[in-house]
Amino acid sequence: MIDNWRQTTIGDEISLAYGKALPARDRQVGNVLVFGSNGIVGRHSTAAVSGPGIIVGRKGSVGEVVFSCQPFWPIDTTYYVVNERGHDWKFLYYLLIHAKLTGLNSHSAVPGLNREDVYSINVCVPDRAEQEEIAKALAFVESSVRHESNALGTASDLKRAVTKRLFERGSCDELPASTEADGERWPRSWRRARLGDVADVSWGDTTTTKASYVAAGFQAFSASGRDGFLPYADFNRTGVVLSAIGAQCGKTWLAKGSWSCIKNTIRFWATDPEVDTEFLYRLTSEPGRWAKRGSAQAFISQGDARDRMIAYPPISEQREIVAMLSRIDEKLNLHEQRLVVLKRLFDALLNELMTGRILVSNLDLSALPTDEPVGAAL
Repeated sequence: MIDNWRQTTIGDEISLAYGKALPARDRQVGNVLVFGSNGIVGRHSTAAVSGPGIIVGRKGSVGEVVFSCQPFWPIDTTYYVVNERGHDWKFLYYLLIHAKLTGLNSHSAVPGLNREDVYSINVCVPDRAEQEEIAKALAFVESSVRHESNALGTASDLKRAVTKRLFERGSCDELPASTEADGERWPRSWRRARLGDVADVSWGDTTTTKASYVAAGFQAFSASGRDGFLPYADFNRTGVVLSAIGAQCGKTWLAKGSWSCIKNTIRFWATDPEVDTEFLYRLTSEPGRWAKRGSAQAFISQGDARDRMIAYPPISEQREIVAMLSRIDEKLNLHEQRLVVLKRLFDALLNELMTGRILVSNLDLSALPTDEPVGAAL
């Protein structure tokens, strides 16, 4: 074992105390955060526990760990940590995350987190100075994850707003036409047509199953999206795949190159030279664009797809709109990729630092983005 680290159990270092009931009707206006097992559930005028502190989900989101640097109120679906040995609070927070308490959900009739199961977990604990350094390093990476997550959220909001504006007012910002019964709007100068009048619309292959998938080959689309690879391709062109049933019903994907689509999908591509297939994808991928038939399981028929009314501008404007949205997508993809990398970095560092396999003194985190001071929390 590394010098200044000792082997112990969680139960020798902390206690888990029961939270206190506070129904919404009894909460008074104030700035004290109220925590449930899945995080903040409201505010109150007084605190039950002085901060900083740690809340652990007892029922519901069992084993979830949340940190508060302020006085707080943990409700009765939670535990809160009693720091028995004066450890660095943020270090304890990361130690409990590393302990994976979510895997301790009991198998009783009412699932919950048993304190004795938590107390029995073996851990290694360094001295206070090393705890503080570990906590600072992990908080820095965690803030980078938060920064990237916020950037992704902002880019997603931007895409939704721009998409809505473009399909209501066009790239020239013209006035929209009268609103239809379903609330849809479109620029006055755009042409209206049935999708089936400007595109080839047909069912996906109903015979191919997942049993035909291979490790690599041509992209296959099912009702749940990009679902695997087939040794053959039905199409070699740009097209749109529409999920016609199931949880993803009404969602579309752009298919390029060589590809196939299987049962419970509808595929289409533009046949009118004045319509661009990628524009059709952008237009039909907006949330709420597809009305679904009411049944035990919502579905879209081939006739529904063909009869779907669309509006479109001259093809030059279609391509301009596609280019604008593609640039936003590039930004979104960049943030998504960076967020995945940062989350993996946090998980790896958490494991290495909490077991002493890497020392904080050997880390260089200067290249990471951050939007707040190290150690900032709720």
